[in-house]
Amino acid sequence: MGCLIGFVLPSILIKNEDGSNPEAGRLHMETYLGIQNILVTALSAPILVLIIKDKPYRPPSAREVRRSAATKTFKQEFKLIAQNPFYVLLIVCYGLLYGCYTTVGAVISPLMLPYGYETH
Repeated sequence: MGCLIGFVLPSILIKNEDGSNPEAGRLHMETYLGIQNILVTALSAPILVLIIKDKPYRPPSAREVRRSAATKTFKQEFKLIAQNPFYVLLIVCYGLLYGCYTTVGAVISPLMLPYGYETH
């Protein structure tokens, strides 16, 4: 959903005449980035503060109660999590999503150069 909004919002906020006037284009882009940051912060802050807790009120299973009592080293924990196929799938999906996001950024970067935005 966030990627969809990230692709739709620029086309609404950035005008066609911004190509002929780079200063106006830069102002529109700064406005767009500010609006985007405000929206993300305003929508995610209540969720973080009100809904997400440090620990659940009760453990999700009896196994978790037994497991929380035993302590393991980092190496043991890492080996355990690397053997979980769902975690590996999550890492692969996140890596693909990040790769696509970075690729889109690389494609859009030349389009932003006339407005004064550089990669360094």
